[in-house]
Amino acid sequence: QVGDRTPGAFSWGAPHDGGASGSICNEDDFIGIDQGSEDGMGPGEDRFCGTKLHERDVLISRSKPFMLRVKSNHDALLNGNNSQYGFSLRYTQLPCMI
Repeated sequence: QVGDRTPGAFSWGAPHDGGASGSICNEDDFIGIDQGSEDGMGPGEDRFCGTKLHERDVLISRSKPFMLRVKSNHDALLNGNNSQYGFSLRYTQLPCMI
């Protein structure tokens, strides 16, 4: 489980008025978490961006090994103009369910 319910803890790339995932994030900064979804079921997404990490600011990934990737387009001016300041994530390893 990955996330941080602290308001404003995630701000990484466009859109600047909410969160997005998948191919929408290709053109700007994003974090990559394979098979990330709100409930850990289904295929999920692999890219997350915007001012919110998914709907509840929590992701569950069943991908093994767990990897967190960070992609930045190095456009500091655009990021600064849109108050993009980075992200803070906390993670918890959930017990394996068979």
